[in-house]
Amino acid sequence: MKKVVKHAKKSIAGEVVSGFVQFLTSKTVLAMAVGLIVADTVKQIVAVLVDGLIRPLIGLFLASGSGTEFAPLNIQVGGVVFRFGDLLSVLLQAFIVFAVLYIVFVKILKKQDVLK
Repeated sequence: MKKVVKHAKKSIAGEVVSGFVQFLTSKTVLAMAVGLIVADTVKQIVAVLVDGLIRPLIGLFLASGSGTEFAPLNIQVGGVVFRFGDLLSVLLQAFIVFAVLYIVFVKILKKQDVLK
């Protein structure tokens, strides 16, 4: 009697699952996941810094800080309002926020040798 040996072939689904698990456990994917978590945390810190400190400071120097100080620059034609004043207000606030963040994160941290 002849003995028939059957070779077990991996199914395509098994190869995909095995490859996916290997991909997920590789160092680069884990490093990317940690990086995303850190980035999300830094985003939250910057949001609190901007909303809690920088924007109120802007509000001290501008009329109200509410974004309505340039509302008179809005133009109404017929029933359509072109909000140039609102755009100018947002651009000014963004410029001030970017300048403060640049000063804090680039200039100060560079002096402390945190950034090379």
